[in-house]
Amino acid sequence: MLFVHNPLSRHEFDRWQTNSMVCSLDFTTRTDVSTWKPRHWNVSERVVRSEQKEQQQFLLIKEKLKDFQGALKIEQEARLAVEDQLGKQIGALEQKLKMEIGINVRSRLDEEQAFNTRLTEHVKATYAAVEQQNEIREQQNASQVSQLASSLQAVATKIDECRASREREIAKLQQTFTSELQALTEQIAAEEKQRQEMEAGLYSALEEACKKLQDKIARERDAREKTHESILNLLDDVCGKVEQYV
Repeated sequence: MLFVHNPLSRHEFDRWQTNSMVCSLDFTTRTDVSTWKPRHWNVSERVVRSEQKEQQQFLLIKEKLKDFQGALKIEQEARLAVEDQLGKQIGALEQKLKMEIGINVRSRLDEEQAFNTRLTEHVKATYAAVEQQNEIREQQNASQVSQLASSLQAVATKIDECRASREREIAKLQQTFTSELQALTEQIAAEEKQRQEMEAGLYSALEEACKKLQDKIARERDAREKTHESILNLLDDVCGKVEQYV
């Protein structure tokens, strides 16, 4: 907190001004009383100007502090907006991944069902043809059954491959979603830590600047008080000498 120092009360100031106007003399070159001249007309004006300058510096620091608080508030609002946007993006990405996984699963199931249906129809047709021609093509039955078994084995192998491929794709999608979610979480944490460090640094710098300014004002106030005291002592000495001459 800054204090505006008033070195003299109203009564002391009037007394000092009266003594200055009556007793301030120039003894460097003249000793005749008729040639005395006042020398300290502008001391009070300099004191007032110094106090006004200190008050203006205090108001300027106060205004800068308000600007800093406004900028900090804007930064907090921007950070909240970014966090909200990231949350929406994460939700949309999760929904998209769920939809893609569901579509892939349904597509694979539909393909398997259609293939099984076609295979069943083909087996039924083949079996009916074999039954109708059983007596005529007894020698060819073994070869046809072997070919059908091979075809069924190939189909089973293809089904297993499709199932394994689907499981790999699902695992890959889940891993991708998990890694992206973790990366976003780490990014948010890093930005929050950086903001807190920057905020702490700004507060520390501002407090240090205020402390230095307060110390400077205190030193100037002490110097000014010592100067005023020296002037008053000098005026008292001059007045005493004048009274001795009179």
